[in-house]
Amino acid sequence: MIENHNPQESSFSNEDVKQALSWTEKLVLETGTRLTGTAGCKKASKIIYKKLKEICPVVNQQDFIHHREAFLSFFKLMTISYIIALLGLWFGGIGNYIAAFGMVFVSIATFFEFVFYREFLDFLFKKTEGRNIIGRVDPAGEVNQTLIFSAHYDSPYVFHYLQNIQKNYILIVIITLTVYFLGLIISLSAMLFQILAPGSFTYEVSWLIGMSVGLIFILPYYFFITDEVSPGAGDNLIAVSILLQLAGYFKKPENALQNTELVFLITDAEESGLRGARAFVREQHDQLTATPHYNYNMDSIFSVNHLTFLTSDINNTVNLSNNLAEKGIQIAKTLGYTAEKMKIPFGGGATDSGEFAKVGIPSTSLIAMDTTFKSGSNPYHTRDDNTENIDPEAVLACLQIAHGFACHIDSLNSNKL
Repeated sequence: MIENHNPQESSFSNEDVKQALSWTEKLVLETGTRLTGTAGCKKASKIIYKKLKEICPVVNQQDFIHHREAFLSFFKLMTISYIIALLGLWFGGIGNYIAAFGMVFVSIATFFEFVFYREFLDFLFKKTEGRNIIGRVDPAGEVNQTLIFSAHYDSPYVFHYLQNIQKNYILIVIITLTVYFLGLIISLSAMLFQILAPGSFTYEVSWLIGMSVGLIFILPYYFFITDEVSPGAGDNLIAVSILLQLAGYFKKPENALQNTELVFLITDAEESGLRGARAFVREQHDQLTATPHYNYNMDSIFSVNHLTFLTSDINNTVNLSNNLAEKGIQIAKTLGYTAEKMKIPFGGGATDSGEFAKVGIPSTSLIAMDTTFKSGSNPYHTRDDNTENIDPEAVLACLQIAHGFACHIDSLNSNKL
């Protein structure tokens, strides 16, 4: 049962939550999984566009090209490069050079593609079509600032570790990356000795034995990404449904903001390295930076007990707005909810807010899930990400907090936070 938190403070109710969950479940049933570029994702984009068109006076589609498989290719590349390096080191000689160059190249590729979310290997992979959907609602008066609500509708691959060994997920990943790093150091050391004293260097057998034992962790990494695609109800279709509810509310003349234009950005290819949000920011860059804009993103809405505003993004390499996060926490508290703030940890991935923050747009991202995975039952990136695993109270909280946030932005002058 959903508890009401100071309902007089918000115009959203349990009925809105039921509608949001019902729409989400219906779309999952109609489209199946929505891996970007697939038939299911394209069908979903048409349904979402049609729905948003019924609400917003101005709705646009933005088509873009990306390379879906590039972003998560490093899992397989790390395993392959480690095996090649181990074989090269056993043979020695030129094998030392092969080991080092392979490990260094994959390490660099991993840093660019996953750590910094840069398009480093993309040109090597097949092109994929993506589509963003953008709706706009004008204020009653002159536009002084723009608030961009964002959420993505594509769904992710199921992660083998999260599906099957979730409680130990973080520990196993840390051990695996440590093993790979040690393999990199050994490979570089062998190459250095090969250069300085070719033919005279003798390995410590323990090095190679240690790397061989490391295969226990490295080989399963090849299968980190499965071929199965998650239904993606909580990550992140429910957030799209919340945006539709917000658009419908603020479109009514009696609920219109005074001086804040609202943009409802529903992105594709977020699960492929934020490619949809990046395409939007690139195309709209001049407008985004010419006038005051704010971004409020929602992602992974599962549990009301884990409402969290991010203060950094893209593996903690990009800062989000601490002031906006604090304001979100304050609004949540006023409504009777407990929300916290956190920096996204290194290795924790990213949200669409990161692309806005990179160009100086004050941004925050609200998530609602347990990031420790200690319960072992987090639906995130699993086949269990269905509406039945979304806490209705979390949906109500997100609706109410977003409403309060929009009203707060409307009360500001044109000075950016």
